[in-house]
Amino acid sequence: MEIVLLRSLTESQVLDVQGLIKELVPCLSVSPQRLSVIVADSGTHFFAAVGDDGHVVGCATLCVFDTPTGRKANVEDVVVNPACRGRHIGRKQMDHIIDYARRELGDVELHLTSNPKRVAANNLYRSVGFQQRETNVYNLEIKGSVVSRLREFVENEGRSCSMDLVALRRSMFIGCGAELYRWRR
Repeated sequence: MEIVLLRSLTESQVLDVQGLIKELVPCLSVSPQRLSVIVADSGTHFFAAVGDDGHVVGCATLCVFDTPTGRKANVEDVVVNPACRGRHIGRKQMDHIIDYARRELGDVELHLTSNPKRVAANNLYRSVGFQQRETNVYNLEIKGSVVSRLREFVENEGRSCSMDLVALRRSMFIGCGAELYRWRR
């Protein structure tokens, strides 16, 4: 097993990563096109734990950005296939990301968030040097327009958990029905 930085995905890797994302968010489907955009993005560093058989058994994303107060990077979506847990793959991924950041990013402050219920993950993050901060974490989810939600629905072939289909159907004929109807046809 090795940890690699991927800039593109094979069809097999797409299926593996889609399965891993379901471990994080069971009702979320990410299209192959969306995954391709993510791994190709220059500010996104998509690391995969690839088994000897070529399958992706774990992944983690490092999102790098610059601010006036310095370069920062968020570690996101760290996950390991349940069948492969207990083999220290998560630790290897985190060690690889930290080494990569030191070697390739220069002065950078790494951040991550983790649900307190993920006890093993939180223990791992502390063990590789992350310190829990006394801070408030805020979240504001900005939803797209009805048109963008419909496009998301079509792209994900109806499997997206962010869709409220009843509300979407209602909105198709209320307010912006003509535009949606034309787009849908």
